[in-house]
Amino acid sequence: MMPPSPTTPKILQMLQWLANPMTFMDACAARYGDIFTLPLGAKLAPVVFTSNPQALQEILTDSKHFEAPGDTNQLFQPFLGDRSVITVSGTR
Repeated sequence: MMPPSPTTPKILQMLQWLANPMTFMDACAARYGDIFTLPLGAKLAPVVFTSNPQALQEILTDSKHFEAPGDTNQLFQPFLGDRSVITVSGTR
């Protein structure tokens, strides 16, 4: 089961996220808690976001169970580079 997600149309969610990402993420966290899901494209799997410090520590140190899949990396790479914590997979 995936964490909760906004029920607004997916295209509207994407536009809100692109136009004002921090405000949109803060609104989602306020409504759904510190772990929530967003669909970022019709051909991509939904992405789970978290702002919980303990969850982030586990995700960033457990490369066996948590990784950023290649297709998602390609989506963020032009904005964040190929060594961003968000886009890196494995031990790098």
